[in-house]
Amino acid sequence: MTPQIGNSMKIRQHMRSSASALLGLISLGLASEAHAQSGAEAVAVDDIQGAEAFDILANGSLQITMSNGFTVILPPDQFYVSKGQTYVTPAAMALNGLVPGASAPLSLGTIALGTVAVGGGAAAAIIALDNDKSSDGGDESGGDDNASDGDDTDSGDGGSNSSNRAPVISSETTHSVFENQFEAYQVEASDLDNDTLTYSISGTDSDLFDIDSESGAITFKTSPDYEAPLDSNEDGIYIINVTADDGTETVSQTVAIVVKNANDAPNFTSDAAVSIEENQTLAYQTIVDDFEGDDITFSLSGDDAALFTINSETGEVRFTEAPDFEDPQDDSGANDYNITVTADDGTSMSSQDVTIIVTDVNEAAAITTATSLDVPENQTSVVTIDAEDPEGDVLSYSLTGGADQALFAIDSSTGELTFLTAPDYESPASNAGTNSYEVQVTVNDGIQDSVLDLTVNVTDETEAVGLPPEADSLASVSAFTLLNDMPSVDLDVFDNPVDIVPLMPVEADGMGVDESGVAFADTVASVTADVLDLTMQQMAESDHSDMITT
Repeated sequence: MTPQIGNSMKIRQHMRSSASALLGLISLGLASEAHAQSGAEAVAVDDIQGAEAFDILANGSLQITMSNGFTVILPPDQFYVSKGQTYVTPAAMALNGLVPGASAPLSLGTIALGTVAVGGGAAAAIIALDNDKSSDGGDESGGDDNASDGDDTDSGDGGSNSSNRAPVISSETTHSVFENQFEAYQVEASDLDNDTLTYSISGTDSDLFDIDSESGAITFKTSPDYEAPLDSNEDGIYIINVTADDGTETVSQTVAIVVKNANDAPNFTSDAAVSIEENQTLAYQTIVDDFEGDDITFSLSGDDAALFTINSETGEVRFTEAPDFEDPQDDSGANDYNITVTADDGTSMSSQDVTIIVTDVNEAAAITTATSLDVPENQTSVVTIDAEDPEGDVLSYSLTGGADQALFAIDSSTGELTFLTAPDYESPASNAGTNSYEVQVTVNDGIQDSVLDLTVNVTDETEAVGLPPEADSLASVSAFTLLNDMPSVDLDVFDNPVDIVPLMPVEADGMGVDESGVAFADTVASVTADVLDLTMQQMAESDHSDMITT
């Protein structure tokens, strides 16, 4: 007769017997040649350490519930039933990590085998197992059941018959994985009917996982962190139930996924892009966390790494030369410097690509005029201030200080600096009473000032020989005489000796100049207005000619 599958049993048999007699009959069928084992070679379920209960499933597998909540499922070839006792083969014990040991008496769960033929030949008996949850003893010992007519077949009131067998899950119930990875567990199951299986998960921590319903591959939704477990009791052991479904029957298994510690690579917490102003060398500060607290060593690579240095211990990154926004040196020429920073904890490494963006800063104009210069006396022009602005801004000029500021003027647009009055070397007007004049010039680009502290040195110049300032003709000079070839009134403001060279001979009726001095004609009784053309020569200096009227 075809077995009937059910979740609980009600036993009706032609032989009225005790439960132990029933198990003995069942053992006649289960302990066949394929399953027969010597009791001395196997371990009774009662004697497995940590076993709390067991069930024989509809597919003939043995399900053992352990005290730690795990479930062990053994296929039919790994256990057998003999004389009312269930035994696990030594191979199954080793394969599933089961250990012999004293255990409390176990409860036999539901034997969901349906209608089973046990024994053989003349000793054969038919036992009907149906879905009736009643376990009333009258049903087992009374004579009002359908088998009372002595027929060896069940009346069929146990439900429809089925030959489908449930899937068998063979993957381990405890699985360990390292932190920081997504792969968690692979469900392995088979179906004796070769049905297509689909997989699902449930249980305490199932929300933290995804499962491929076709392959049974289970992955973490977020890679687990040993230092920060997310399972329900935060002990790093994630409990789920995996279920295999063949379309008719399902089988489930509780699985514990244990997350193990692994050396964590350094974790970057500093920004991947930073902006800095031009004209400074400090570029970037690397910041990392290492869960194990290992010492970190830093290094550089990347397109623009040659323009930088890094402190291998602190992670401080600097330009080898301060960057100039107006003259970028990065590989792209766009003021975006790209480097890769690597952190090594001695076991693991991690890297971060970093972009350092150099921004423009308004720079003051650069003044190239010297801070000290010489100018000759007797002129107002001094210098035109020379300045350049990196941004090309329009410049303005002003006088903002200096002891002699009041003696100067400057063109605000061109920067031309002048004396208000031409300086006289012989009569210096500086605040210090010397021929060095102090003035401060400020150049402004609209935002920033540049300052030049300037010293103007007035130099002496040779001046031309001429009439005294108080006379423009000889007639206005009283008692003008020549003594020893020198005028009594020195016409040279430098007080240098003057030679008088005769240019005109003595006329018969007039006056002239010769080597001895002024000569008069013998016939001249008096001198009237006359013109003498003299050359007055300054000693060791250039010649100057003047007309003297007398």
